[in-house]
Amino acid sequence: MSITGWPTGSVEERVLFALDEVRPALVADGGDVCLVSIEGSTVRVELRGACKTCPMAHSTLS
Repeated sequence: MSITGWPTGSVEERVLFALDEVRPALVADGGDVCLVSIEGSTVRVELRGACKTCPMAHSTLS
């Protein structure tokens, strides 16, 4: 862990830490995020939730 509170380990550890930071806000709105893969500098995540018909769903992903 660095002095800023961010992990200094592998890319995967840092990505998982970042996802854990935003997860509470997503869960509070019925959603979640899961790491799918890390390939080079590309991180793929899966967004989950019960808001598929929500009028703001498109804006959330923009």
